[in-house]
Amino acid sequence: MLVAERKGPLEAVQASVQLIRRIWGEDLLAGLGFGLLYFFWAVPGVFAFVIGAGMIAAHPMLAIGIMVLSILYFPLLGLVLSTMSTIFDVVLYRYARFGTITRGFDRHLLQTSFVTKPT
Repeated sequence: MLVAERKGPLEAVQASVQLIRRIWGEDLLAGLGFGLLYFFWAVPGVFAFVIGAGMIAAHPMLAIGIMVLSILYFPLLGLVLSTMSTIFDVVLYRYARFGTITRGFDRHLLQTSFVTKPT
């Protein structure tokens, strides 16, 4: 709301809370999904680092190369997932605010991204 509708900080927060309560209720699940995705995609990076560490005595240069690449993997993974999360937030905002379904996204996915507040 702050950026998309050029509202002040307090007004944007109030409008966002009202919109989320009206459409889905209080509990947001999308953040949990991206956290799990990060966890599962982090496993190969950890695995590569351990393999590299195990090779340090036999092939030090190759091992260091593998370990460096595995360390660089984590900021890249964070950047990719942060971008994905931001895109999803914008898609959810457009759906909640205007009822617009962005191409490539499913209505069911958007409707089930939040827990519906009991009436």
